[in-house]
Amino acid sequence: MDNCKHCGINVSYSVSKFGMCKLCEDIFQREIQILTESKDIINHTKNISTLLNRCQIALKVLERLKVFEHLELIHPPPAQIMKDIEEKRSEFVSEYWEDYCSELTQKLTRYESLDSVIKKIEETKSLFDKYKVHLNSQKQLNEAEHWVYFLISDHIIGGYNTLVREAKDYEKNGDNKSAVKKLNEALKCFEKTKNYFGEQNQNLDIELKDWITRISTKSI
Repeated sequence: MDNCKHCGINVSYSVSKFGMCKLCEDIFQREIQILTESKDIINHTKNISTLLNRCQIALKVLERLKVFEHLELIHPPPAQIMKDIEEKRSEFVSEYWEDYCSELTQKLTRYESLDSVIKKIEETKSLFDKYKVHLNSQKQLNEAEHWVYFLISDHIIGGYNTLVREAKDYEKNGDNKSAVKKLNEALKCFEKTKNYFGEQNQNLDIELKDWITRISTKSI
């Protein structure tokens, strides 16, 4: 009769080569199998959802495997493997985000309406909030945030500025009707995305409404 090195229970049969009873051995081997499969997928997948899911599974398994550390059967130890997986996840998310935003920048130039651009950027911002928790370093987080700010600046604020510039050109050429149309579009854009324009620009809607009223009065 032997005692299981893990749970300490005295068993009536010989313990495994790892010194464990059958129950502990089965639990250990099952966890190792899940971990091995997960690590293989993490190292080969190109799909971010798959990677994040498998990283989560692997980290949970490793947390459970910590109770076996005293047997010194896992090399490197679970804590080190967890760190390696978290770093791998962070690197993958960082590279994925750069590729995603770079591709999106090209796509947004082909969108027909500013409303569509705003909607897509709002979706992207929500996606960023989901992924940023997996970025380990401040440098990676700053770079990812920069992409979000760039999309907002270039395509939302830039789109707003284009509408205002076009309105000025129409007014200068005496086409007040077209100018008012562009100003209304700019007003709609601003009202939808006001929080992106900075504290010093929070009264732009008042200026736009005054401008629209002035031009409209001229047209009568």
